[in-house]
Amino acid sequence: MGARMRSLGLLLVLPACASSVSAVRTPQVERILALEDARALRGGELANTARTDPSPEVRARALLALGRIQSPASLEALTLGLRDGAPQVRAEAAFSLGLLALSWVPLSGAAKDTVASALTATLAEEPQPEVRERVLEALGRVATPAAGEALEKALGGPQRAQAALSLGRAAKLGLKLSPAAFGALTPMVAAGQPVELRYGAAYALAQSKAPEAHAALLGCAKDLDPETRALCLKGLGDQREGDDSALLGAALDDPDWRAAAEAARALAKRAGACSATCPAMTKLQAPLVARLQAVSKGASAAELQPLLALAQQGLPRSGLEVMESLRLATVAARVPGQSPQVHRDLANLECRLAAMEDRATGELSLTPACGGGLVPEARRLALGLHELARAAGGDPAKRWVAVAPYLSSREPWVQSGALDAIAELGLSSAAEDVRPLLQAKDPVLVAGAISALAKLKDREAIPALKTLAAASAENLDLALSLADALAELKAKDAAPELEAMLHSSNAAIRAAASDALGRLSGQAPAVPDVEGAVASVPAALAPSTQLHLHTVRGEIVVQLDTEDSFRTAANLVGLARKGFFKNLTFHRIVPDFVAQGGDPHGDGEGGPGYSIRCEIGHRPYTRGTVGMALSGKDTGGSQFFITHTRQPHLDGRYATVGQVVQGLELVDQLLEGDAIDDVTVTE
Repeated sequence: MGARMRSLGLLLVLPACASSVSAVRTPQVERILALEDARALRGGELANTARTDPSPEVRARALLALGRIQSPASLEALTLGLRDGAPQVRAEAAFSLGLLALSWVPLSGAAKDTVASALTATLAEEPQPEVRERVLEALGRVATPAAGEALEKALGGPQRAQAALSLGRAAKLGLKLSPAAFGALTPMVAAGQPVELRYGAAYALAQSKAPEAHAALLGCAKDLDPETRALCLKGLGDQREGDDSALLGAALDDPDWRAAAEAARALAKRAGACSATCPAMTKLQAPLVARLQAVSKGASAAELQPLLALAQQGLPRSGLEVMESLRLATVAARVPGQSPQVHRDLANLECRLAAMEDRATGELSLTPACGGGLVPEARRLALGLHELARAAGGDPAKRWVAVAPYLSSREPWVQSGALDAIAELGLSSAAEDVRPLLQAKDPVLVAGAISALAKLKDREAIPALKTLAAASAENLDLALSLADALAELKAKDAAPELEAMLHSSNAAIRAAASDALGRLSGQAPAVPDVEGAVASVPAALAPSTQLHLHTVRGEIVVQLDTEDSFRTAANLVGLARKGFFKNLTFHRIVPDFVAQGGDPHGDGEGGPGYSIRCEIGHRPYTRGTVGMALSGKDTGGSQFFITHTRQPHLDGRYATVGQVVQGLELVDQLLEGDAIDDVTVTE
């Protein structure tokens, strides 16, 4: 996710050590916090603290700092922590080894094997359930075959729910599950099993994307718990076994919108793989029209989420009749007497469906005039252009004629959409019209031009890109795009500029430079550890600090995590007090996943002009968790997201900053483009 649940039935039991490890701010803890922020190992100072400090709280906090820094040099200290005499320290060592395994700069295979070996040995000997929970969690993040074997063995133990969940994380990271694993997981999703066990097993089965999971997913697609049910429906969308259209079609009527959204998305995926006859396509229309009509008569805007899921997924050209029918039904649902908000919701959805049609036909014909005057021109044009970039087939020259005029739009949104569409055409002649945008004032637009020129294979742009790179080694908005473009264009003479990026203070820029140099030379240089200045640690916020998101839907209240994520929380508080969020939007809504906002650019590519450190903590991503959007390590800024449901793959990867404590039903109703009037703070 990056810049650039409805049901409360699922309450996974968390281990005792899941609470904050923040120790009292003694001078020693202050030093740990400062070194963590500077990403500074300082000759082993943190590792020594983790080994020798007399306080278990301090040792644990030092281990968390090492995990957050994610340096392979910390491997020995973290594995030693697994043998500490204090359970909370061993638990923190396991958690931090999991963070190291998820490093944005991937660990070597040998290092991962070392981590898996240490965790597996600990699992065999550890008597404390809370520590074992952390070890199982970490093994899922390591995701090596040895880690998978340990997790599969644990499926027969007392902590099998955590083992199943971790096996799902490992499967998402690419681990192939064994026949024995499917044999153990299948009975776990049976009715009558505890909900946390059913969910964990369903997660593993869905993430496997294997035909062996098909029968079990069919069964749990009717689970009583809506989160488990939605998860199994999602898993069926990735299956190619049999014809599940009848079950998926029935699920479009599910009373929980998240399950219906997954059914719509799954049917769209199945339709995309259809040949001449397509049962999946025929199931979509009536249930979705019924939801439109319900909203027209006053039902919650959350009922529109399944249609949004369908529009985002898209249908093939053979589904034009269905698409047109749904779009016209959206127009017909706008009737006199409705609230202005319902009119806007339906108009925005009409434009989403129009963009889906334009993508299917490969022509920008419907989105320029959609929405009945209720959707701003820049928004509908940008939406149509971005969807056109996903269109398959068609005449590139004809599409170029239609898209080219939008490069000179006065709206950066529209220009970015045009760049996106042009980049996919493969017309080298288009590069001449793109190059002038390298001089644009908007850095997001410049980054888009850089990426477009790379896709157009425009080697004539290399000198200009090198000049930009020389001036942008610390510019996160540009450096990531530049590094990728120079590698894509095989600009071997840009090695000096990329080598300079290797010493950037930003870890994501260093990683991008290393990757680019590797693509150019065949061997990526090691990503160096670059320490920042050790500054004083800011004062902690009051534990009661809350953010109040005043939205077009109403007020959403977030209780901030002022301990594990105190810097991240303080960043959002500071931005709110400056009025940064006034009149921004929720620019990204992915039904049954997240609602994301906080971007001043409005399209997911903007930020506050700086980045902050990642504070990965223990809070799992459940329904209503608030996290920070990232495009790499330490790239957070102003963009935040709120989860619709449990998202285990985000745990340990994206920093959480708080939890929605009021207005969850409003989060369900948020749709693309919904306004944030302001964000205020209470303590």
